[in-house]
Amino acid sequence: MTTPVPQSDKDLYHLALQQVHNGDIKAARNTAAQITDAAHQRATWMGILYAQFYELKDLLGTKETVLSLSDTNLWKGSWVHDLVSSTAKSGDIEGAKTFVNRLQDGPRGMFLSLIASAQKPIAVRINDETQPRSE
Repeated sequence: MTTPVPQSDKDLYHLALQQVHNGDIKAARNTAAQITDAAHQRATWMGILYAQFYELKDLLGTKETVLSLSDTNLWKGSWVHDLVSSTAKSGDIEGAKTFVNRLQDGPRGMFLSLIASAQKPIAVRINDETQPRSE
């Protein structure tokens, strides 16, 4: 017996979220790509990203998913603060900058400050004592 393929965008939304919660990110991405309604499409991608980032704690997978989306409207939102911060804190400064650079609008300065604050301070030696470098 075969399982019928969902037809509506609402059904595809629910299927994609079920797939991501089952750990099948590739299938969830493929399902989300079939959705035609903009609202359902955004809700699906946000659901996938939320599950990857907050529930599965998969920073690399989240990054891959975000970078696979050509439309920033499918992924931008209040959670981007956490994404940029976590990416920078993980040592992936270039990845964090990539997210910021892909945003057409938004608090760019705040995101760049997050990246800067996540970097390890550089120490300099003054009179045989190690001091944090101030600029």
